[in-house]
Amino acid sequence: MSFEIIGQNASNVVSNVYVDTSHNIAVKDSDANTTLTSLNGKVTACNTGAVVVSSTALPTGAATESTLATLSGNVTACNTGAVVVSSSALPSGGATSALQTAGNADLSTLAGCVAGTTLTVSSGAISTTNTALASGATVSDGATETSASVDANAAHAVQVFGSCTDSTGNIRIQISADNSNWFDDSENSIFVDSLGFFGKNLKMIGARYIRLIYSNSSGSSATYSANCSIKA
Repeated sequence: MSFEIIGQNASNVVSNVYVDTSHNIAVKDSDANTTLTSLNGKVTACNTGAVVVSSTALPTGAATESTLATLSGNVTACNTGAVVVSSSALPSGGATSALQTAGNADLSTLAGCVAGTTLTVSSGAISTTNTALASGATVSDGATETSASVDANAAHAVQVFGSCTDSTGNIRIQISADNSNWFDDSENSIFVDSLGFFGKNLKMIGARYIRLIYSNSSGSSATYSANCSIKA
């Protein structure tokens, strides 16, 4: 079986081109034959499976053999499974060996305070200071006895107590912030019992200084003693 192909040469002459059953093209036009022969001589067989580039221009900044060799010389084989840091700069405030030793000592101290699941805390020694405000003072009828002041700045507890032969006597507590200007403490009152004794635990004392004032209105002289104990 053959196919008929219509072709046109360079001189615009139309001619027939035949393809036979062996897939060969037969060109009757002599000019076409000459052109095909010329093209055939310019085509070189190419093995695309083994292309060899003899030379090519590298782009600007591309790695060359010398730069790769330099890089290779700067790379040291590293066993990341056994990395040893010989030295390293700690950031500001980083833990040093000395700080860790001190921290371990503090942890050991804390561990010594724990018995089972209970933490034992020592509050230190509690001290009590007693001040004699009046000692067997004789107070005439109508007179007033003002005690020395007591600094209660570091006090956890304050108690005043004493005796007075005037069971109806008026004993007032005064408070001051500067040990100069004094004011009556209306929250705390002191009463002398039938035996002539008195005692008062002072509550809600916010002022720094305290003192006692006894006024005798019994009609005769009275004997008065007072103490102040401060527990810090």
